[in-house]
Amino acid sequence: MLKVALIGISGVLLAIQFVQGKKEYGLYIVLACGLIIFMEAMSGISTLVEEILGFEDFMSDGGGYILVLLRIVGITYIVEFTSLICKDAGYQALASQVDMVGKITILVNCVPVLGSLFENLQILMQR
Repeated sequence: MLKVALIGISGVLLAIQFVQGKKEYGLYIVLACGLIIFMEAMSGISTLVEEILGFEDFMSDGGGYILVLLRIVGITYIVEFTSLICKDAGYQALASQVDMVGKITILVNCVPVLGSLFENLQILMQR
């Protein structure tokens, strides 16, 4: 976490130097630092994903729910990162559109889980 904090603070301090003149350079610096931080987070998440996938043995459906959950978490992080970069650049309308598409994508990924839930409810009600 210290590494990420230092990258973030350094990026902001560098970007501030361009506030008066070329604002786009400051945006490029923040974007580059954001990508570095995002890649650092992804390296830590890969270990977490491997551990979570180890739970598949305990699931009756082979871990389908876990994969859906991991996919949704990944979509959430990517959408949040993209949306914040758009807002930082001053494009709030584009950030809102990214958020909306992210929410729709998450809903689409939830459909199989909802279908399975309704099937289980139907089986329980027939008993």
